[in-house]
Amino acid sequence: MALSPHFFEPITTAPILVTLGGAETPEFHWQTDQFVEKWKLHDISLDYHAEPDVDHFGVVERLASKDSQIFKKISDWLL
Repeated sequence: MALSPHFFEPITTAPILVTLGGAETPEFHWQTDQFVEKWKLHDISLDYHAEPDVDHFGVVERLASKDSQIFKKISDWLL
């Protein structure tokens, strides 16, 4: 539990994209929502994205697909 990102605090002002699979269980969504709400209290740029119809493994796979929402979101951030 001590290694959970929920207990971390930002050490940079770099923008952060918090992502999970839209098909994750309600517990994953709850944990992600809690993380986002906590980190919004810090002065950082934070964006949240739920990649539709996949779990956390599918999010990683979609990073390789230029047609996926997550690929487009990251491309927009970088360009």
